[in-house]
Amino acid sequence: MSRVLTRETLIEIFKCYEHLPEREDAEVTILKGHLLIESRLIEYIDFKLVNPGVFKSGKFKFSQLLMIARSLCESNLHANLWQSIDNLNHLRNKLAHSLESDEYETAINRFLDFHYSRFFKNQNKEYRALHESIISLYSSLVHLIAETT
Repeated sequence: MSRVLTRETLIEIFKCYEHLPEREDAEVTILKGHLLIESRLIEYIDFKLVNPGVFKSGKFKFSQLLMIARSLCESNLHANLWQSIDNLNHLRNKLAHSLESDEYETAINRFLDFHYSRFFKNQNKEYRALHESIISLYSSLVHLIAETT
C-alpha cells in the first residue's frame, strides 16, 4: 500500500479526525467509526466498478459491502485490513445487538488484539487504541482508494 500523502489524501484522513474527536467514549467511537468505514467501502467499490450507478441504487449491509470490496481487491496484500474491518463490524454488532457486557468486551478485545497488534506497537490505553485503530482503518481505505484512481 503506497503511503505517499497527497493533499487530497490528507484532507480525507482529517475528515476522520473531525468526526472522531478523542473526547468521545468508546461506544460513540465504534458507531461513528463504523459509519466512516462504511462510507469508504462504498467509495472503494464505486471506483472499482465499471458501472457504479447500478450499485449505488442498491441497499447493502455492511458485511455485504465488505465482501464486495474484498472481492474487487486484486491481491491478498490487504488481508489484515479486510479482517480488521470485519472485526470492527463484529464489534459494532455486539454493541448494537447485545445487552451482555462480556460479549461486548470480548468483541472489543478481539478487534484490538488483531488490529492494534498489527498496526501499532507498545500502546496500552484501551480507548486510545480503539480510536487510533479506527482512524488507521479509515486511512488505509483512503490510501487504497487513492491507489485505485
